[in-house]
Amino acid sequence: MRSPSDMEFLVIDVINRCFLKCSNCTRNIAHQTQTREMTPDTFRVALASLRGWWKPGRIIGLMGGEPTLNRHFEEICRIFREEFNPGVTTHGRQPIRDFNRFAYERLFDRTNGKGLLTSFGPKFTDYYEVVMDTFSHWNPNDHSAGTGVHQTSLVDAREMCAALGIDWSKWPALRDACWLQNTWSASILPGGKAYFCERAAQLDLLYNDGKLGWDVAVEPNWWKRTPEQFGEQLSICQMCSMALPGPGQIDQLDRDIIGKAHVQRLIQIGSPAVTRGNYEAFDPAVHTEHRKIQCSDNYVAPSGCRVANDNPYIYGKHVSCIVVSVGRARHLAITLPLNIRQVDEMIVVTTSSDVQTQDLVRAFEGVKLVISDRCYDDNHAFNKGRMINDGLQAVTQMDWVILTDADVLLNPALKQWMAQNAINPGVLYGTQRVEVKEEMIQQSGTLRIKLDATGFNAEPNGYFQLFNRRALAIRDRGKAVMSEAFCSAGGVDSWFLQQFPKDKRHVVFELAVVHIQHGTVWGSGWNGAVTSTHPLWRQCGMLTAQGFVPIRDMPSGPLLLRLTDTLNARAWEGTIGADHRLPDNVVAGDGHGGVIFCGQPIGPHHIHVAWWDDGRQNGE
Repeated sequence: MRSPSDMEFLVIDVINRCFLKCSNCTRNIAHQTQTREMTPDTFRVALASLRGWWKPGRIIGLMGGEPTLNRHFEEICRIFREEFNPGVTTHGRQPIRDFNRFAYERLFDRTNGKGLLTSFGPKFTDYYEVVMDTFSHWNPNDHSAGTGVHQTSLVDAREMCAALGIDWSKWPALRDACWLQNTWSASILPGGKAYFCERAAQLDLLYNDGKLGWDVAVEPNWWKRTPEQFGEQLSICQMCSMALPGPGQIDQLDRDIIGKAHVQRLIQIGSPAVTRGNYEAFDPAVHTEHRKIQCSDNYVAPSGCRVANDNPYIYGKHVSCIVVSVGRARHLAITLPLNIRQVDEMIVVTTSSDVQTQDLVRAFEGVKLVISDRCYDDNHAFNKGRMINDGLQAVTQMDWVILTDADVLLNPALKQWMAQNAINPGVLYGTQRVEVKEEMIQQSGTLRIKLDATGFNAEPNGYFQLFNRRALAIRDRGKAVMSEAFCSAGGVDSWFLQQFPKDKRHVVFELAVVHIQHGTVWGSGWNGAVTSTHPLWRQCGMLTAQGFVPIRDMPSGPLLLRLTDTLNARAWEGTIGADHRLPDNVVAGDGHGGVIFCGQPIGPHHIHVAWWDDGRQNGE
């Protein structure tokens, strides 16, 4: 036998529904009414007890049951990242076409010492981002191979020895040579009790309420125990047949081979599987296989498949698209018929006065129409952020969302791409934009525009922003996912992408979109399509480290300005003179190509500049 101090892998069981597990496979053999979850406080204590045990190349793995079912899983992962080898991993930012291969690569990645044993169930979707941030090593298996085999363990050692013709006197030597205990892991259960073997932990919890475990809070150096010091825990081995060459069971059959003694124990504790008869009674005449263990990952099929290519919790997605269209019905009539084919839900947001857009949308079955005039509240020229937020309220599922414009044609391969790639809910995805003249689109007939002459875009900007409502960067913003601090359509998309860390912004060039080229002045439509003589806040340009970039001519004379940075949406408001010079303490360069705004550095991010049009100037 091995001391935990000599092992390279050790597991912390963060949730256990009293399911009995067979060589990393969760089986609904027995349960008690109360789910046992590890709390964040207990996890801290368990983790602290392993600081002396860990060294590079070793893994501390989280397992269950299914670890992602723990209600505190996200908090436990945060503690793991911050208190053990601090930092996040950066894999899984790019789209993953072959997730099985990716997961298989993780199996051999021990770089940060954090491991996860998972079956990629329903909660994996919710924690995809957290998993990618936390674990370098995965031990995954969703039982999709169909021929993966799990060795039988639910046969008492004495019963198995008798069936195999092994003299019981040889049992101690066979126990000490157990392949599982020698190649696998010691374990800490949700209650903070430790064991020299993961199987011993599960059996003691199942039948004895974990009474033989070592308290990690009382004995933080429990892992230094030698086999001579395992004490009463050794008695648990007699209830397990993993040290003996017994039969195996195909993983997808969902029924275990169980010996007589275990059947009686399971009946006593109310096993639902045994009560229903969903098991095979161990019969030496029938179960004649004598498995020879060759590696610790014996339960994986020869194909090496660990994740099905149609796993719904990895590849399954619901995609909503939000288009703000005010005064753009002509372009929407071109793009809407094609774009609705690429998404599951299309939502168009317009104003009460834009009857043309309303009539167009109502002509398309299944397209949702949202009418809002909030873009004009507070005397704003065209607050696009408010319109997007109103559109988000109509989204039916907490999943993927595309923000695009009425004059943009989505890539015709988008729907297929979404189905074939695993993408990280914590990442904001963008693409490049191809400029095509409106007359070319009208003449094309089929509207199939070649994307060969690709443009370039280094960030996920507003004409195509693909994000997930679960993203940690925006999840807690409630209804106001987008900032409503910008009086125009300019600035809000830049602010939105800044909410995502740099390593969680990714441009997918193969999803290039077509922008219908119209107009000759850059930014001319950012203040909306409606002219007005009423006093309004209008955007006139932006400030960067290189200076002021206008989108229209500045009016002469003194001006009331509102400056809003696109990093934090902080605003400054004040009057400037006829020379249009800002006070020195408002905007300054940082000497490194960045900007200091009101005393705080905002790096390379620009400042949205709006002026108060009192109605005496001509509108847009």
